[in-house]
Amino acid sequence: MFNSLVRDTPIALKGEKYVIDKNLLSANRVTVCQPESGIEVSLSYDELSHYFAKGELVFERQALDVMEKNGYDLSESKMLLLSDERKKDILRKKGYVNAISNPDGSVIKGIDNQLEKIAEHAKKEDPFSESKGVPSLSSVRRWHARIRASKDNVLSLDRRPRTRSKTNPENIEKNHQDELTRELFNLVTEKHYWKQNKVPVTHIPVLMTLEKADKERYRGCSVPSLSTMYRWLSTHSAFDKKVKHEGWLAAKRAFPSGVPVVEATYLMEAVELDHTQLDINVIDEDTKEVLGRPWLTVFLDKKSRMVVGLFLSMSTPSARSVVKAYRNMVLSKDYVKHLKGVNIESEWPCMGMPDQVITDNGRDLHASEVQRVMGHLGEIVYLPKGSPQLKGRVERFFRSLNEGLFHSKRGTTFSNYSKCGDYKSKKEAIYTLSQVNVMIHKWVVDVYHTRVHKALGESPLTCWQGNKLSQKIIRLPNSITEIDELLWIIKQRTIQKDGISIEGLKYNSKELMGIMREKGLAFQVDVFVDEEDLRLVRVVVPGTTNTIDVPCTYTTYIEKVKNLKSHQEVRKSALSKRRQEEKLSEQILLRAQKDLQDMERKAKSSKRKTSGTRKKKAAAGDSEKLTGTQPIGISKRNRGKIKPVIESKKLSDIKKVEAV
Repeated sequence: MFNSLVRDTPIALKGEKYVIDKNLLSANRVTVCQPESGIEVSLSYDELSHYFAKGELVFERQALDVMEKNGYDLSESKMLLLSDERKKDILRKKGYVNAISNPDGSVIKGIDNQLEKIAEHAKKEDPFSESKGVPSLSSVRRWHARIRASKDNVLSLDRRPRTRSKTNPENIEKNHQDELTRELFNLVTEKHYWKQNKVPVTHIPVLMTLEKADKERYRGCSVPSLSTMYRWLSTHSAFDKKVKHEGWLAAKRAFPSGVPVVEATYLMEAVELDHTQLDINVIDEDTKEVLGRPWLTVFLDKKSRMVVGLFLSMSTPSARSVVKAYRNMVLSKDYVKHLKGVNIESEWPCMGMPDQVITDNGRDLHASEVQRVMGHLGEIVYLPKGSPQLKGRVERFFRSLNEGLFHSKRGTTFSNYSKCGDYKSKKEAIYTLSQVNVMIHKWVVDVYHTRVHKALGESPLTCWQGNKLSQKIIRLPNSITEIDELLWIIKQRTIQKDGISIEGLKYNSKELMGIMREKGLAFQVDVFVDEEDLRLVRVVVPGTTNTIDVPCTYTTYIEKVKNLKSHQEVRKSALSKRRQEEKLSEQILLRAQKDLQDMERKAKSSKRKTSGTRKKKAAAGDSEKLTGTQPIGISKRNRGKIKPVIESKKLSDIKKVEAV
């Protein structure tokens, strides 16, 4: 019933006038706003039904017309909107119609009988018969016909507005004067009202009078009332008003999708999603080689500015990073109390599924895999291209994170090349990915969430706790496996005698063999593969949506190499070393995996030996630069041309910063 309500529909709630601000169909929730005070109230469909049943919720005619088109009988509700005089008039007409009607709704036979019934009703039941007179038989018959045609809708007896005849010469002249009045009004508003420094509406009548005196064409026009002027101005769209009063850029910010930007009214109503590459280089935990700058995916609550979900990875943004961050958002954040190497003091109370996800039109978010994942996350709002300011909350968070945390750490890249200067960020990198992840959690929970936010006037954590009562029931998925399965890739495989083969690995089970006996050999099935755990796959049972778990038969090998990326490296090495007549087996994979481990072990040991020598050489080079001495090995001819290099102030400042 309430899903038919549209924006700006007027209603009356407990005697107070409101308008519909927005109708969230996915959340079964309506936000109403008082036009004068701007007070907003968020109500569920169940609450609206409760108030409607008690008579405390009354819909204006515009809303009832829309709902009636959708098949709802709302004649009694529309009666409540009419004045007492019109209600009494409708009930009076209904009484005369009932007087000449049979129980089945038809008119009683005989004109004399009908006249007798009308006179009897006027004498006994109609208190207005003396003042308004007794209606004629033709009028009562006309009322009866309206009732039958409208299927007993009493509103059909309401007085119909009279329209001005277009053929009457007097009306033609009045219509012409009305057109000139409207033309004069448009002329004055274009000159004085539709400007950035507009005049008040109350000044328009004076300006229209002055314009009439200057131009003979408009001297016969009458100045309309203020209520008429407001009604004419309301015909312009809110977007056009914004363009004329504040300019195109302000209108684009306020109306990114053609409708006004609506602020969130409760927690987890809308969250902003975005990725960024952090301004710091990280190194490998074992080899200490520089891996580059990591990517951070963040979900930020629009109402409280709280970070509700995040995920850090060295991979570029993809469906996996979106799902991982979404999984972090849905689940409890108690794990932060157990992070190694850091003591997080504040709480992180955010969890649950949002009603709406707001994101940009980046290529990474329009990939086929991401589209499949985003379709399961709920209502997705894609902002116009080239408009990052429309999700400025999460963009501002990324800037605060980089400036407040990473720009003071060793290995930072700063925000641009000019700020970095001659600082060698890759050479100075000392933090691993896990250390950066811990630093982000510490800064978000204990710093960002607890300090005062300028736009809110309070900290995000305080805002979250203060609006906790307005949050509806926390929505959670049926099971966490629903989210995990979004990460699985889909492949098609044929069933053989030894099961199915994926990337050279064999999978088999009794249930799979049962499908082969039923459907036949070489039957194709859909297989879900988890790239992070290859110990088992899920096969879709033909003709159903159910799946069966099929384990890998290479049990010894799969325990050592669990993810797909590591297995592909081992498989590539095994295929290059095996004999042509040999088939890829578990033993060959185990040998290749052992060889790769030995090679990695040797590379790490050689890396440790050379790292000490490089550090000594680097230290010696720095001392030469600082003292201004000439390096050994340069000829006397060129030695005077080389000037001493002084270490930059920025480099010296960052070297003093202690590592977390």
